[in-house]
Formats: sequence, structure tokens, C-alpha cells
Amino acid sequence: MLGRTHVVIAGALWAGVWWRPLILGSVVVTAPHVPFGAELPPALGSLAVVALGALLPDLDHPGALLARLQPAGTRGAWRYFRPLLIPSLALRETFGHRGALHSLAALIVVGMGAEYLGRALGGAGLGMVIGWGYAAHLLADMATRRGVPLFWPATRVRAGIPRSVAIRSGGFGEALYVAGVSAVAALHAAGALGG
Repeated sequence: MLGRTHVVIAGALWAGVWWRPLILGSVVVTAPHVPFGAELPPALGSLAVVALGALLPDLDHPGALLARLQPAGTRGAWRYFRPLLIPSLALRETFGHRGALHSLAALIVVGMGAEYLGRALGGAGLGMVIGWGYAAHLLADMATRRGVPLFWPATRVRAGIPRSVAIRSGGFGEALYVAGVSAVAALHAAGALGG
């Protein structure tokens, strides 16, 4: 799926559950958040971190949004400065696209690393927020024809839905999928789905 698709899906799911926690029997699922101080509302800052988490699994593709990021702008020689491009190329060479970074093992490592960093910087909960976006990315990619190696390194078998109903990345099905997930999240937030 495209990077913007992952951002929209993860953000819509997070916002829907942030607005109205999901009740599953005796379990209540709330959207995690990170306090960023008075200068940024927690919901807005957390949503930005969810978006970042949703983009991280595709760092194994040099054409991904994060790999193409130009933090210094697009003018002059700065347009060639892409700090994540070389790590992205190395990850692709080592694991391939939709390899190790698209697994539960990577989700756990990234989540724990982000939580450690967050606690060191006074933002406990960062791992859960990054993890939310990361997990949403994995679930979304499971709806595509390629699926994901969810249980890597134990097995390289790809987890996903049957190919006969799977969607093609970048196609009309992807746009329909985004619209459907966003609509369900909005209906949940509005209380139209019960609970």
C-alpha cells in the first residue's frame, strides 16, 4: 500500500478509538497518547506519532515516504539530502521489501525502543503510540495480495487474506479500502455502531 494510505488508516483508527473507546466485552480499548507539553495538544501530537509509526515498516523500500524525506527542503544542493535513504537501501538489501520490518518481531522491537526513548525524554507511552501506527500498517498490508511475513524469523510464510479478495497496492481497491476503514472509524466515533 501507499504511504499516505497507511497514514490515513492508522490515523482514522486511532482517532475513532480516541474519540470513543472500543468496548469488547469486559475489555476497553482506548487510543494511547503521549504528553508533549503545553505547546502541543496531546491528541494532535499523538496523531503525528501514529502517522510516523504507520510509515516505519516501509523503511525497507527506498521509494517510501520516509526514505524520500527531505528535511532541509528541495532547493539547491539540499534537495539531495535524504538522511533515511541509505538506511532504507541497506534494509532492502538485507531483508527485502515486506521482509523483517513487516513482522511482529519488528513491531515489538520498534515499540520497546520507542518506549525506552520516550521515557528517557519524559514522554512515557511513546512505544504504544508508535506501535499503534506500526500495527495498523501490518494489518493493512495483510489485506494486499502479498501479505506480510508476520511471524518472521520463525517462518517466512506470509499472513494475509485470500488472494481472491485481496487488494492491489495503489489500485482502486486500495482507495475503497481506505474509504471503508475511515467510514467505520467515523461511525464508531459517532456512536452509530453501538457500544
